[in-house]
Amino acid sequence: MVILIAIGVTGCAASSARKKPAPAAPAPVPEKPADWDKDGVPDQADKCPDAAETPNGYRDDDGCPDADPSRAVLTGAVVFELNSVNLKAASDGIIGQTADLLVKNPAWKVRIEGHTDTYGAPAYNLDLSRRRAESVKSRLVKKFGAAPERVTTAGYGGTRPIASLETREGRLANRRIEFVFGED
Repeated sequence: MVILIAIGVTGCAASSARKKPAPAAPAPVPEKPADWDKDGVPDQADKCPDAAETPNGYRDDDGCPDADPSRAVLTGAVVFELNSVNLKAASDGIIGQTADLLVKNPAWKVRIEGHTDTYGAPAYNLDLSRRRAESVKSRLVKKFGAAPERVTTAGYGGTRPIASLETREGRLANRRIEFVFGED
């Protein structure tokens, strides 16, 4: 019995010496780098990770090519007094940029869209968003010289949220003015 065990161990050692080691598995290669299309929008936030964003100078962080480069949305800090249509001076930067874009692009028009969060009565928010858009148009025309026939307004109240309505930050993000440019 001792002899059989010794032979069995020797046989195992001899057979394992003859086996070739398995080749090492290649290192995993990531399918795509962090910004596959190199448009500056990280893939995890890029709605079109295989197609580059159109670099057209407007805030448009979706990572997708713009279907119509003559249309764009400009958003920025338009600040109103609380529960009011009275603009604060800090708003003049983005309103001035809007005027500059209209000067540089004579075929363009702009629609100023007012948005609110959903806190409060929907009818009140709709009216407030419309009046705020009109207030921005007035500043754009009177202070920055935009032609009134190239500027329209719309108010959407809280019907087009861009962020959660469950958090303070989300509600703040939803209270906004957007400048939509186009040739139509």
